[in-house]
Amino acid sequence: MRAALGGTFNVLHDGHKALIDKAFSEADEVLIGLTSDKMASSSRDRIVPFSVRKKGLEEYLSGKNGKWKIFEITDLFGPAVEMEEIDVLVVSEETRGNGVLVNEERIRRNMRPVSLIVVGMERCDGETIS
Repeated sequence: MRAALGGTFNVLHDGHKALIDKAFSEADEVLIGLTSDKMASSSRDRIVPFSVRKKGLEEYLSGKNGKWKIFEITDLFGPAVEMEEIDVLVVSEETRGNGVLVNEERIRRNMRPVSLIVVGMERCDGETIS
C-alpha cells in the first residue's frame, strides 16, 4: 500500500513526525509532498529554503523501515492527484479539508478517491502544534 502526505515542514516538529509515523504504520511506501519555496512563502513570512527542509525530512526518514520518496509540490494537489497508485492520504485535523479537496480533484479528473487517515493534533505546553 502507498500513503501520501504533504506539507511545508518549515521546522520539523512532533506534529509532522506523527503524520509521517502514521503513514509508515499504514503503508509499505510513503510519498511526501514538500512545498516549493514559492508555495511556502505565499502563506508565511519566513521560510527555511527547500533544500534545508528536504534535508531535515531525509534525516528523519532515514530511520524509517520502508520505501519513501519526497516530491516538490507547487500546488495543493501535489502527487496525490498525479499518481493513481496512492491508497491513502494522511492528514492532520487541521488539514483534513485539503484532503477532501484532493479527493474532489481526483474525482474531477476521473481518478478514484483515496481514503483519508486523520491524525490528531500534537500539543506542546497546552498549545496545539501547527
